[in-house]
Formats: sequence, C-alpha cells, structure tokens
Amino acid sequence: MEQYVSLDADIDAIGLDAIRAVAKRGIDRRVCGLTIDGPKVPANRNPWPVKVGGKQIGSVTSAVWSPRLETNVALGQLAIGYTPVGTKVLVQTPAGEFSAQVSPVPFDGATKK
Repeated sequence: MEQYVSLDADIDAIGLDAIRAVAKRGIDRRVCGLTIDGPKVPANRNPWPVKVGGKQIGSVTSAVWSPRLETNVALGQLAIGYTPVGTKVLVQTPAGEFSAQVSPVPFDGATKK
C-alpha cells in the first residue's frame, strides 16, 4: 500500500485515517478467484455465502459459466487463511450448495476440467 499512499504525510485527506488503520492492523479478507463445480450456476444478483466446515468465511460477489473453461468461474472475498490456490470450499447458491476451489486469476486453461 505504501507504494501508492504516503502514510506518514502531514496532509488532510478523506479516508487517510482509515487507510492508516488498515495498514496498522493488516487486512482480513482478499479478493480471489474460484471455480465452482456442478452444473451452470444462475446469475448471482446478491452475494453467495462461502463456507468451510459450516463456518462462513466469505462470499461470492460475481459468478458465471465459462464455455471456454467448461466450468463456473467466480470472484469473491475470502478470509485471509482460506485464500491459497487449491483451498476447497462450499458455495451456497440459489440452486443449492456446490463444492468449489480457490483458483488463480486470471482464469485460464489450467483450470479447465
């Protein structure tokens, strides 16, 4: 973050206190890619819960079927401890609960089934 914002600058800027607080305590979530197993998922208009062991650890913010990769791809925010590529999770969609895994972004042929 320091490459974009001077946290020590003596300036009055909207949001600077919040940025300093995040820099001090660290982040607790990260945006990451997911591939969702199963049939084509419906369009998500609201966040879908992402769980591990019955505990919600994040949410899917956007998802779509990829004809090229022949799987559902999604972006979501997950708790830091669950962001390594390959981490297995469950995604609760309106069509039911599906297994998924954290995937590298951008999505490419390496994730194709």
